[in-house]
Amino acid sequence: MSFFAFAPNPVARWPIGIQAALGMAVPIIVLTLLGHPQLGYIAGTGAFTVLFASASPVVERAKILPFPAVGLIICAALGILVSGNPVLTVIGVAVVAIIGLGSPSHSGSAPLARCSSCWSTV
Repeated sequence: MSFFAFAPNPVARWPIGIQAALGMAVPIIVLTLLGHPQLGYIAGTGAFTVLFASASPVVERAKILPFPAVGLIICAALGILVSGNPVLTVIGVAVVAIIGLGSPSHSGSAPLARCSSCWSTV
């Protein structure tokens, strides 16, 4: 297994990448032109949800995307709440890391294991 080579992806990822780029750029550009760049950055972060369920049809994605959006909002709120206390911040980062490493993906394995299945040997 190599960290420097990836197996070919059978699905084209360009459309999702373009959607994510436009989803971030448009709110930032429009709200900056209106004099509120900080609101543009906040709205642009919502584009991260476009990366979830990217292989699903648009109708299915519309049903799924509110859940990661709520998760992002909850995580941001919790981050704000613990940011004033270094001990709580370290605990929060550790909890997020543990949950992120151990959470099941669609393939039934941990996210890192799923990613490593894309790696090919050199």
